[in-house]
Amino acid sequence: MFATSVRYKFKPGTVEKAVELWKKSVFEPGLEQEGVVALEFMTKDNDEALAVGIWQEEKYAQAFMKTGVFIDILATFEDLLIEMPQPERWNLSAFGAVK
Repeated sequence: MFATSVRYKFKPGTVEKAVELWKKSVFEPGLEQEGVVALEFMTKDNDEALAVGIWQEEKYAQAFMKTGVFIDILATFEDLLIEMPQPERWNLSAFGAVK
């Protein structure tokens, strides 16, 4: 499996708006993509967030990124961000989930 992550730093008081935008712009279309295992968006009290995508193979993550979803969400978040986030790529060495 393969994972991607993006750490976001939002302006104070804007993280809840970002959660709703991410759900509509990334989560909903992302769950329909081939090869997706899980999508997560986690927040902290300090207006930071971490988005994680888990894919069956790297090629599925790459195909999803080619849809323009990352560029679109950055444009959507532009007025909310303190700094531009950078995506990271990970080889998923261990994974477990309860069915």
